[in-house]
Amino acid sequence: MTLKIEEHDYQTKLRNARKFIERGDKVKLTMFFRGREITHADIGRRIIHRFTEDISDVAEVERNGGLEGNAIHLYFTPQAAPAKKPAPRDEGILKKEGETDAENQNKQSS
Repeated sequence: MTLKIEEHDYQTKLRNARKFIERGDKVKLTMFFRGREITHADIGRRIIHRFTEDISDVAEVERNGGLEGNAIHLYFTPQAAPAKKPAPRDEGILKKEGETDAENQNKQSS
């Protein structure tokens, strides 16, 4: 990616990154600065921040390498799946087959 990326190209890169992340792969984003573009690193950081926000629902930043020479590197990994909550256990008396909830409650109250 460069500073002068157009909207369509940005959306294409975002869509491909999402596809790779959802497949379980890691994604490396590199923002290149050519020539005197390095003086406008703030514009590059805004584009990177936007990309990070747009992909944050499926990925998280693994490593932000910062500015190295004439490029900024970021590494994205798929988000860890949320831990499944265990199913609530029924602490009451187990009901027999064919028994209704009302009959089971009557048993518990007696």
